[in-house]
Amino acid sequence: LPIPKKLPSLPARSPARAVPSTEELFTAADKGYEAARGSGFRMAPEATAEMAGGIRSNLTEAGYRDFLTPKTFRAIDEFKIDTPSNVADIEAVRRALNIAAKDPAEKDAARRAIMAIDEKLSAGVPEIKQARGDYAAASRAETIEEATDKAQRQAGAANSGQNIDNATRQQIKS
Repeated sequence: LPIPKKLPSLPARSPARAVPSTEELFTAADKGYEAARGSGFRMAPEATAEMAGGIRSNLTEAGYRDFLTPKTFRAIDEFKIDTPSNVADIEAVRRALNIAAKDPAEKDAARRAIMAIDEKLSAGVPEIKQARGDYAAASRAETIEEATDKAQRQAGAANSGQNIDNATRQQIKS
């Protein structure tokens, strides 16, 4: 093959964007949630009942029962099925499910219910998906910051600056 006389030029690189701070991510999440709550979204009682029934049905098909995961099933019963539900109403149920998910026996069932809510709500309120992503990123960043701070304290207690890399790895790993 002949060697080209001039190599094709590479596309211009976009300038590097600054990585947002944890605080900036939390602020962006707050703004996104506020936009979602202010969107005027309303879910008709029939649609809310259908969503709740679908979640119950899917959990039952997966082997969960109200006596095995009572917190999850009770949270699902919190959906308003007699009046339209707004974003705040649906998010309140989602928060209850997040609390239920802290119980190891409820974790998977609550996770499944949350995923179903997220799928349904994201279709009607696109701002909510970005807000959740920003909040998740901020929470992960906060966890890493806390682990890094703990590693620095741990390495400082050992009187050796060389220990910081090992201490950081141990904290991040946990």
